[in-house]
Amino acid sequence: MPKKILIIDDEEDVAAMAKLRLQASGFSCFEAYTAQEGLKMAEEEAPDLILLDILLPDSHGVEVCRRLKSNPKTREIAIIIFSASNLKEMVEKAIEAGAVDYIIKPFEPSELLEKIDKALDLTK
Repeated sequence: MPKKILIIDDEEDVAAMAKLRLQASGFSCFEAYTAQEGLKMAEEEAPDLILLDILLPDSHGVEVCRRLKSNPKTREIAIIIFSASNLKEMVEKAIEAGAVDYIIKPFEPSELLEKIDKALDLTK
C-alpha cells in the first residue's frame, strides 16, 4: 500500500508539481490549499506525512504544525515544512513546533524525495 502524503500549500502550481513528482515515485497524494482545509484532511485521511507551506492565507505553517502535533489524531504524522524563507529562526521555530525537517523552495525533486524517505523512516 503506498504511503499517503498531504500537501498543504496555497500555491496550486507548487502543490501540483510536488504531487506529480511524488505520485511518479509511488506515493498517494492529496492537496489542501488552506490551513483549515489541511487540518480537516489530516484528521480524515490520516496521511503518513504532511508537506506544509509556512505561509498560508488563513494561518502560519508553524501554528498549523503545533495544532497538528497537539491533536491526538494527527500527532504521529511526520511533517516537513517548506518555504521560500531560509531564515535560521524560521527553521528553528518549525523544528520546535514538531516538524521533522524543513525544505527551501524552490527545491530539487531528488532533495524532496530524500527528505520524505528520511522522515518516513523516522516514523516507522
